[in-house]
Amino acid sequence: MVFVRGNLYLGTDPLLETKMTHALASEKEARDVAEQARETEWEHQSFARELFLGRFRPELIYPHPPPDL
Repeated sequence: MVFVRGNLYLGTDPLLETKMTHALASEKEARDVAEQARETEWEHQSFARELFLGRFRPELIYPHPPPDL
């Protein structure tokens, strides 16, 4: 039995598992991709950040801002 989700294959077939070991990214490659995707500057104010810093800013969550389209 094999379960497939995206590029992740879970199963009991040893041949399938052998094929997949070569297709997976190394830990360093995965971290490099994650670091490149990280935002370097915050463009919007964050309610959670302000709350963490001890500032309650209800205007950041109510009225709810319109969705980005």
